[in-house]
Amino acid sequence: MAQMYPELFTECVVTRAMSKDVSNSLVPPEQEQELNPYQRLMHWCLLLQAHELDVCHIRGKENVYSVTAKKSDPSCALGWSPYGSRCFIFNNNPVNWVQAEQHCLTLGANLASVHSLEEYEFIQEMVKGSSGGLPETWIGGSDNAQDRTWFWSDGSSFDYQHWNSGEPNNLGGRQPCIEMNYGGEKGWNDWTCESEFTSVCAKRLNC
Repeated sequence: MAQMYPELFTECVVTRAMSKDVSNSLVPPEQEQELNPYQRLMHWCLLLQAHELDVCHIRGKENVYSVTAKKSDPSCALGWSPYGSRCFIFNNNPVNWVQAEQHCLTLGANLASVHSLEEYEFIQEMVKGSSGGLPETWIGGSDNAQDRTWFWSDGSSFDYQHWNSGEPNNLGGRQPCIEMNYGGEKGWNDWTCESEFTSVCAKRLNC
Protein backbone atom coordinates (compact mmCIF):
# COMPACT_ATOMS: atom_id res chain seq x y z
CA MET A 1 0.00 0.00 0.00
CA ALA A 2 1.38 3.41 -0.88
CA GLN A 3 0.12 6.85 0.05
CA MET A 4 1.40 10.19 -1.21
CA TYR A 5 2.01 13.11 1.15
CA PRO A 6 3.84 15.65 -1.04
CA GLU A 7 4.69 18.25 1.58
CA LEU A 8 6.57 15.74 3.73
CA PHE A 9 7.72 12.82 1.62
CA THR A 10 8.00 11.67 -1.94
CA GLU A 11 6.35 8.43 -0.86
CA CYS A 12 5.39 6.41 2.20
CA VAL A 13 5.24 2.65 1.65
CA VAL A 14 3.86 -0.08 3.89
CA THR A 15 4.69 -3.71 3.10
CA ARG A 16 3.60 -6.72 5.12
CA ALA A 17 6.48 -8.39 6.94
CA MET A 18 6.63 -12.12 7.53
CA SER A 19 8.23 -11.79 10.95
CA LYS A 20 6.13 -11.39 14.09
CA ASP A 21 9.10 -9.85 15.94
CA VAL A 22 7.96 -6.44 17.15
CA SER A 23 10.73 -5.80 19.67
CA ASN A 24 11.66 -2.63 17.77
CA SER A 25 8.09 -1.42 17.40
CA LEU A 26 7.68 2.31 17.90
CA VAL A 27 3.90 2.20 18.28
CA PRO A 28 2.76 3.34 21.74
CA PRO A 29 0.38 0.69 23.12
CA GLU A 30 -2.09 3.31 24.30
CA GLN A 31 -2.47 4.63 20.73
CA GLU A 32 -2.29 1.39 18.80
CA GLN A 33 -5.95 0.36 19.10
CA GLU A 34 -7.17 3.85 18.24
CA LEU A 35 -5.53 4.07 14.82
CA ASN A 36 -6.66 2.45 11.59
CA PRO A 37 -3.92 1.19 9.20
CA TYR A 38 -3.84 4.42 7.20
CA GLN A 39 -3.63 6.56 10.34
CA ARG A 40 -0.80 4.37 11.63
CA LEU A 41 1.00 4.79 8.34
CA MET A 42 0.80 8.56 8.29
CA HIS A 43 1.51 8.89 12.02
CA TRP A 44 4.72 6.94 11.75
CA CYS A 45 5.79 8.46 8.48
CA LEU A 46 5.62 11.82 10.23
CA LEU A 47 7.67 10.53 13.15
CA LEU A 48 10.14 8.86 10.82
CA GLN A 49 10.80 12.21 9.22
CA ALA A 50 10.94 14.02 12.54
CA HIS A 51 13.50 11.61 13.99
CA GLU A 52 15.37 10.99 10.71
CA LEU A 53 14.74 7.25 10.77
CA ASP A 54 14.38 5.00 7.75
CA VAL A 55 12.32 2.04 8.93
CA CYS A 56 10.11 1.11 11.86
CA HIS A 57 7.52 -1.61 12.48
CA ILE A 58 3.78 -1.19 12.91
CA ARG A 59 2.09 -3.93 14.91
CA GLY A 60 -1.56 -4.49 14.07
CA LYS A 61 -4.00 -6.99 15.53
CA GLU A 62 -2.94 -9.73 13.10
CA ASN A 63 0.00 -8.50 11.02
CA VAL A 64 3.29 -6.67 11.33
CA TYR A 65 4.04 -3.98 8.76
CA SER A 66 7.38 -2.47 7.81
CA VAL A 67 7.19 1.27 7.15
CA THR A 68 9.71 2.96 4.88
CA ALA A 69 9.78 6.73 4.43
CA LYS A 70 11.43 8.20 1.35
CA LYS A 71 11.98 11.76 2.39
CA SER A 72 11.99 14.77 0.16
CA ASP A 73 15.17 16.84 0.06
CA PRO A 74 14.90 19.60 2.68
CA SER A 75 17.20 22.57 2.42
CA CYS A 76 17.19 24.44 5.72
CA ALA A 77 20.00 26.78 6.63
CA LEU A 78 22.62 25.72 9.16
CA GLY A 79 21.13 25.64 12.66
CA TRP A 80 17.55 25.15 11.44
CA SER A 81 15.69 21.84 11.72
CA PRO A 82 13.48 20.64 8.83
CA TYR A 83 10.00 19.28 9.37
CA GLY A 84 7.51 18.97 6.55
CA SER A 85 7.64 22.06 4.37
CA ARG A 86 9.16 24.28 7.07
CA CYS A 87 12.37 24.95 8.98
CA PHE A 88 12.41 25.48 12.76
CA ILE A 89 14.89 27.03 15.18
CA PHE A 90 14.94 27.37 18.97
CA ASN A 91 15.83 30.66 20.66
CA ASN A 92 17.18 30.01 24.16
CA ASN A 93 17.15 33.71 25.09
CA PRO A 94 14.06 34.48 27.25
CA VAL A 95 12.10 37.46 25.90
CA ASN A 96 8.46 38.55 25.85
CA TRP A 97 6.10 37.39 23.08
CA VAL A 98 6.39 40.55 20.95
CA GLN A 99 10.20 40.54 21.19
CA ALA A 100 10.21 36.84 20.29
CA GLU A 101 8.11 37.51 17.19
CA GLN A 102 10.33 40.46 16.23
CA HIS A 103 13.39 38.23 16.54
CA CYS A 104 11.78 35.64 14.26
CA LEU A 105 10.97 38.34 11.71
CA THR A 106 14.64 39.32 11.54
CA LEU A 107 15.30 35.71 10.50
CA GLY A 108 12.63 35.81 7.79
CA ALA A 109 10.35 33.72 9.99
CA ASN A 110 7.50 33.95 12.50
CA LEU A 111 6.91 32.39 15.86
CA ALA A 112 6.02 28.79 15.11
CA SER A 113 2.50 27.68 14.31
CA VAL A 114 1.55 24.07 15.09
CA HIS A 115 -0.75 21.97 12.91
CA SER A 116 -0.61 18.41 14.26
CA LEU A 117 0.37 16.34 17.28
CA GLU A 118 3.32 14.95 15.34
CA GLU A 119 4.55 18.43 14.55
CA TYR A 120 4.16 19.44 18.20
CA GLU A 121 6.16 16.41 19.32
CA PHE A 122 8.86 17.28 16.78
CA ILE A 123 9.10 20.83 18.16
CA GLN A 124 9.31 19.49 21.70
CA GLU A 125 12.14 17.15 20.72
CA MET A 126 13.98 20.03 19.05
CA VAL A 127 13.57 22.21 22.15
CA LYS A 128 14.73 19.38 24.38
CA GLY A 129 17.73 18.72 22.18
CA SER A 130 18.75 22.39 22.26
CA SER A 131 18.02 23.18 25.90
CA GLY A 132 18.30 19.86 27.69
CA GLY A 133 14.71 20.11 28.92
CA LEU A 134 11.21 21.35 28.09
CA PRO A 135 11.12 24.99 29.26
CA GLU A 136 8.04 27.15 28.85
CA THR A 137 8.38 28.43 25.31
CA TRP A 138 6.56 30.98 23.17
CA ILE A 139 4.86 29.85 19.96
CA GLY A 140 2.96 32.05 17.53
CA GLY A 141 -0.61 31.80 18.81
CA SER A 142 -2.52 34.84 20.05
CA ASP A 143 -6.06 36.08 20.63
CA ASN A 144 -4.92 39.64 21.19
CA ALA A 145 -7.29 41.09 18.58
CA GLN A 146 -10.41 39.41 19.99
CA ASP A 147 -10.72 37.30 23.12
CA ARG A 148 -10.92 33.54 22.37
CA THR A 149 -10.43 34.07 18.62
CA TRP A 150 -7.03 32.48 18.20
CA PHE A 151 -4.74 33.01 15.24
CA TRP A 152 -1.15 32.28 14.26
CA SER A 153 1.25 35.14 13.63
CA ASP A 154 2.30 33.52 10.30
CA GLY A 155 -1.29 33.78 9.03
CA SER A 156 -1.84 30.02 8.73
CA SER A 157 -5.05 28.29 9.76
CA PHE A 158 -5.57 27.64 13.47
CA ASP A 159 -6.48 24.03 12.76
CA TYR A 160 -4.86 22.23 15.70
CA GLN A 161 -4.88 22.82 19.47
CA HIS A 162 -2.97 21.23 22.33
CA TRP A 163 -4.27 23.00 25.43
CA ASN A 164 -3.61 21.73 28.93
CA SER A 165 -6.71 20.75 30.90
CA GLY A 166 -8.75 23.83 31.81
CA GLU A 167 -6.95 26.06 29.31
CA PRO A 168 -7.29 28.67 27.94
CA ASN A 169 -8.76 30.42 30.96
CA ASN A 170 -7.60 34.06 31.17
CA LEU A 171 -6.73 33.36 34.81
CA GLY A 172 -6.46 36.64 36.68
CA GLY A 173 -7.13 38.74 33.57
CA ARG A 174 -6.41 38.75 29.83
CA GLN A 175 -3.81 36.21 28.72
CA PRO A 176 -3.59 36.65 24.95
CA CYS A 177 -0.43 34.68 24.05
CA ILE A 178 0.29 30.95 23.83
CA GLU A 179 3.18 29.23 25.55
CA MET A 180 4.00 25.54 25.13
CA ASN A 181 5.51 23.01 27.58
CA TYR A 182 3.34 24.33 30.40
CA GLY A 183 2.94 22.44 33.68
CA GLY A 184 2.95 18.68 34.07
CA GLU A 185 1.00 18.07 30.86
CA LYS A 186 3.58 20.00 28.79
CA GLY A 187 0.82 21.33 26.57
CA TRP A 188 -0.38 24.86 25.78
CA ASN A 189 -1.33 27.63 28.16
CA ASP A 190 -2.61 31.14 27.57
CA TRP A 191 -0.37 33.64 29.34
CA THR A 192 0.44 37.31 29.59
CA CYS A 193 2.50 38.38 26.60
CA GLU A 194 4.88 40.42 28.75
CA SER A 195 6.34 37.32 30.42
CA GLU A 196 9.76 36.24 29.21
CA PHE A 197 10.24 32.73 27.80
CA THR A 198 12.35 30.94 25.24
CA SER A 199 10.76 30.69 21.78
CA VAL A 200 10.59 28.76 18.51
CA CYS A 201 10.65 30.34 15.05
CA ALA A 202 9.52 28.68 11.82
CA LYS A 203 9.68 29.55 8.12
CA ARG A 204 8.96 27.88 4.82
CA LEU A 205 11.64 25.76 3.18
CA ASN A 206 13.98 27.65 0.82
CA CYS A 207 13.02 30.97 2.37
